[in-house]
Amino acid sequence: MQAPPRLVYDPDMIGHRLGWLFLGGTLLAGCVLSTAGTLPDSEEPTGSTTSTSTTTGTTTSTTSVGGEGGVGGAGGQGAGDPGVGGAGGAGGAGGAGGGAVDPEPVCDPTDATLVACFSFDNDSAEDESSVGHEVDESNLDFEDHEDGRSVQVDNGSHIHLGNSPVWNSDTYTIEAWFRIEDAPNDGVRAGIFDSDGRVGIWIRDEAAHLNCSSQGVEPVGGDVPLNTWTHVACVRTNTTVQIYKNGQLLDARDAGMATPSNGTVAIGGNAPDGDPFVGQLDNVRVFNVARTPAQICAAAGRTDCPP
Repeated sequence: MQAPPRLVYDPDMIGHRLGWLFLGGTLLAGCVLSTAGTLPDSEEPTGSTTSTSTTTGTTTSTTSVGGEGGVGGAGGQGAGDPGVGGAGGAGGAGGAGGGAVDPEPVCDPTDATLVACFSFDNDSAEDESSVGHEVDESNLDFEDHEDGRSVQVDNGSHIHLGNSPVWNSDTYTIEAWFRIEDAPNDGVRAGIFDSDGRVGIWIRDEAAHLNCSSQGVEPVGGDVPLNTWTHVACVRTNTTVQIYKNGQLLDARDAGMATPSNGTVAIGGNAPDGDPFVGQLDNVRVFNVARTPAQICAAAGRTDCPP
């Protein structure tokens, strides 16, 4: 009688080993008994996200680098054919882009305290405040400036605004960027801004002395260099008249009695005429409030402003 079929195997061969099937003492086939492959901890697929930020001026942007692909899975083993390596891990997802931070607009028509504003970015002396003053302008040129355009004025130029109740606020701030190219002679002044009989910002004498005048009160801002952009602010609070140069308070004097303006306002000269400024002007703004030191510092482009 023929012996019954029997399966012969070695328990130690389970895993990545071979078992042998005998039928009646005859080898029929080789088979693979392989446990499921598991990656060691050090070879688990990984993905990481790395973000780097670059800040320029007031705008921040973020770029992201995808993580490295994971290590490939261990190859299976089999009889006859070599195992195939596992697929590499997917690269890490890129980091989310940083949100752009818009700078404060120069002329914000929604700001009720802004009663006149001139950015000159449209190659005109248009008032971009919500008031929208009518402007009489003549013989102006416009040049590139780092944040847009500026106006070039000289002896033959004028920018005049008509009478308005907004010029008679008890408190105010007048700001401007200027670049003087030719200082006036000694004993002569050049007007950056003038509200006739009320407030003016001037360059005086060949030494280019900067000062703010408010009905007999004249805080001084020191000398300014030619052909260099400078920021100036003249502020009247309830008690003082102050002058800032490049965002720093340089002088403050007791304020006198506030009386109404005579009506005419000039940019780049005296109102109603004369005392021309020779150079470039930009971002001329008038507020009906006394702006804070932090606001003036920021308008001057500084990064060390008080809170």
